[in-house]
Amino acid sequence: MIVMLHGCTQTPADFAAGTQMDQLADQKQFIVVYPQQTSTYNQEDCWNWFDPADQSRGSGEPAIIAGIVQTVEHSTAQWTIDSHRVYVAGLSAGAAMAVLLGATYPDIFAAIGVQSGLEYKAATTSNNAFTALRQGGPDPMQQGQVAYTAMGSAARVVPTIVFHGQATIPSILSTESRSCASGCRRIILLRITPTMRALLVQRVPQMDR
Repeated sequence: MIVMLHGCTQTPADFAAGTQMDQLADQKQFIVVYPQQTSTYNQEDCWNWFDPADQSRGSGEPAIIAGIVQTVEHSTAQWTIDSHRVYVAGLSAGAAMAVLLGATYPDIFAAIGVQSGLEYKAATTSNNAFTALRQGGPDPMQQGQVAYTAMGSAARVVPTIVFHGQATIPSILSTESRSCASGCRRIILLRITPTMRALLVQRVPQMDR
């Protein structure tokens, strides 16, 4: 299973169309999950990777996304998922959240993919986030150690692939998602309501430190 996290101002449909992950899921027979951020929690539909409330295990958006993974895994009547082959990838703000998930839930995500993202806790306020986006975050080696420490008893080297250019290139992503083939294994979560957020956070177990 692959969890795909969209960038700011995008929807899961945009991300699915731009990456063509649905077609690959059909071809290779795996589940792809597209959680969606909404303007209720961020005006630009960005994942809140810079908010301390969304940077820890058992809290905020990392816990919600981990809860979604567990919900999908437990739907055994519809599919069987190898819990050792669950991955997360993202673009921009989604990439920054993928990094957070690799550090906070290394027991859930086998590896992460980062496209134009930032290092772990590159910012802890919205103002610092803009600075990090323009100039880069803190020392990557330092943040890598911070991320490793955050893993607690599950600490390990998380395989990571990073794509990042030296210049900003506008991307053209369709606002219309191509229709899936008959076997398409796609799950789009169009809304995460406040009630769902609370329930999903409660479902995710804490890690021994």
